[in-house]
Parts: sequence; C-alpha cells; structure tokens
Amino acid sequence: MPIDDVVLNFNPGSLMILNVVLAAIMLGIALDTSVDDFRRALTKPKAMAVGIAAQFLLLPAVTFLLTLILSPAPSVALGMILVACCPPGNISNVLTHRAGGDVALSVSMTAVSNVFAIFLMPLNLAFWGSRRPETDALLQSVNLNALEMVAQIALIIGVPFVLGIWAAQKFPEIAAKARLG
Repeated sequence: MPIDDVVLNFNPGSLMILNVVLAAIMLGIALDTSVDDFRRALTKPKAMAVGIAAQFLLLPAVTFLLTLILSPAPSVALGMILVACCPPGNISNVLTHRAGGDVALSVSMTAVSNVFAIFLMPLNLAFWGSRRPETDALLQSVNLNALEMVAQIALIIGVPFVLGIWAAQKFPEIAAKARLG
C-alpha cells in the first residue's frame, strides 16, 4: 500500500490526549531546567549561536537537500522537514553527559532552543516545506494556519516549559522526585 493511502484518523479526543502527553514530556524536561541554565547560556554566546543556528538553519536545510537527493514521496519529504524543524529533546543532554561534554551548555541550548521553537518551528516548516513544488502543494492542502500553529506550540511547549521551571524552582523536592520516578 502506498504511504499516501494510509489514513490516520485523529479525532479531537485522541488529539487532546496526544497534546497532553507532549505537554507532560515538556514539563518533565523543564523540571531539569532552571533559570540558571539560561544565565549560563549567556556566558557562552558563540557556542549558543552555533548550536541554535545548526538546529534551526542547518538541520532543516540539510534535510531539504536530502529530500531533493532521495526524492521520497511528497508526504514523506514534508514529514522529514517537519521533524528537522522540531526543537531538540532532552536526549541530547543525556548523550552529551555520556560523551563527557558540557552538560550545562547542552541543557542551556535545549532550553533556549525550545523557547525559540515556539516561533521558529512554524516559520521553518512553512519556509522549507514551500521550497519544493510537491511539498508546497501538500503544505497548502493541509491549510496550515501559522498563528494557530504558534498558539498550539506555545500551549504544548511554552506553557509546560515555564510551569516546569517554576515548579522546579518553587518545589525542588517534588521536582527531584518527579525526575527520579
């Protein structure tokens, strides 16, 4: 069966559950983040700039080039671009720790990138998705409302992230138990 013939039926209830799960994951990531992480980010502006540029400029651009080279179905190409435009996850912090890297910088970059993603993810998807005629047509057919997408990302990423940082600061014992359990 061709990939474009596969139908995923998300009803409003299942979408709500998915959004709540994603928000919970973001809340969990935020429990490992503090305001001090952002302060540390300011002490290494060059490293932050390189990391964020790679995340939001280089990765989507390279992914776009891969879609040109590999010529996947337009829906797969757009999916690849969407994943490349997503913010980094907490796994990068784990991998940085395992590699003996600068974990504080990794956490800071993840935190700052997640904040930037609220605005950059919809813009990146719209930009890179519109570069190929096939993916642009698909992107247009899904009727992407950039403001609605920004609002949803703010609710799924922004609000839980801010709440998690606040909770970790105000209730450190509870946050520590949540991280361990």
